[in-house]
Amino acid sequence: MRGEVRIEPPNLLVGSRLENCVIGPHVYAEAGVTMEEGCEVRNSTLMEGTSIGRGAVVTDSMLGPGTVVEEGARVSGSILYR
Repeated sequence: MRGEVRIEPPNLLVGSRLENCVIGPHVYAEAGVTMEEGCEVRNSTLMEGTSIGRGAVVTDSMLGPGTVVEEGARVSGSILYR
């Protein structure tokens, strides 16, 4: 973790890299997940290697392995695979 990270429980974050972001509640993130500065993730599942770009918002979604959410993107109520 780098910078200020706000985590609202409950969550399960396994080997994820977090940087100045807001996480939770109800986030499951597998190994190798990257969450960049200013992103927000709530009520979502992030599979191995997923990358959430700077300032992106992800809610109520499932992101498959290796999915990339671009900087500033908004993802809600989605199931995404690369």
